Amino acid sequence: MKTFKRTLIQTSQAIKTKVKGSGSDDEEYIYMQNSIDKLSKNSEHLAKYAGQLVDNFHAMTSTLRFMGKAFEEMYLTTDDTPPEEVKQLVKIAEEMDEMAVKPFQAAVSRGFIEPANEFHALFAPLKDKHAQRKKIQLEYDYFSDKVKTLSASNKGDKATELVRMKEKMQTYEEQYDESTRENKQAMRDLMDRRPDSLDPMVQTMLKELMNCTRKMADAMEKATAAVNNSAPRARSSSQGMSQKFGGMGISQVQKPLPRPSPPTKEVPPQYAGEWYFLDSDLKQQGPVSFLDLSRDYKKGMLNGETHIFGGNLAEWRKIADEGAIQRTLTSL
Repeated sequence: MKTFKRTLIQTSQAIKTKVKGSGSDDEEYIYMQNSIDKLSKNSEHLAKYAGQLVDNFHAMTSTLRFMGKAFEEMYLTTDDTPPEEVKQLVKIAEEMDEMAVKPFQAAVSRGFIEPANEFHALFAPLKDKHAQRKKIQLEYDYFSDKVKTLSASNKGDKATELVRMKEKMQTYEEQYDESTRENKQAMRDLMDRRPDSLDPMVQTMLKELMNCTRKMADAMEKATAAVNNSAPRARSSSQGMSQKFGGMGISQVQKPLPRPSPPTKEVPPQYAGEWYFLDSDLKQQGPVSFLDLSRDYKKGMLNGETHIFGGNLAEWRKIADEGAIQRTLTSL
């Protein structure tokens, strides 16, 4: 901060020039304004990046939860009992979200995102001041050009108008100088506030990141201990199927008798054909059949907020907004 202010002072002492009426601007002012613009832009990015970091932590725990559910579905598909480790994947995700991610989100919102937004809001008045100064400069340039034109004219009847234009030019010149001084001081004041605003934000982010990672480790250690202390799981009647995938003698394994398939209801004609849906990450999945949608809906993999498209729908719609479809998904 001291180096930055020293550079401004040196620049101010070295330049101190402004060519009246030529349209050129105070170079020191431009240098300071460019620095302020960079601060404003980066302060806006800070809040956005912190929000993205929180979202990524939530995405990690959600993905871990979906992974555990997928493992569970794979075991159940082969009529095998999911091992305790599968349940622990979901438990780890839930504990990490509750113990680490949600507290991290609350602390970062309070100690980082809100201060970043407050610091960024300080730049709005400066933008208005810059715009007002620019307007004064345009007025000054206008009357300066008038003075030049009238001064070059040899007509005696223009003397009175020339005096009036010079007075106007002088008035806007004084306003311009005053606006420049005020704006420079406002920019310096804002730069002086930078350490008071940014230092606590950096400290908060580092502190909460360490707390979050420590709590994540605690959640994983807790779940690991539960796995190690759990009793061996009982094998289901499909133990031969599990052995089939782990051994080489496939012909030596007796396959379990197939279960009779329950009778299925027919899909209404308007719902026949291919269907698509948006998963939890809003990525398009499909094509699938309406029966597939019904199965996933009843298992909780889809819900009323899920967007679907297909059949007689002309656009993407939430399941909850299509009562007939929701009832059919439940009844099949």
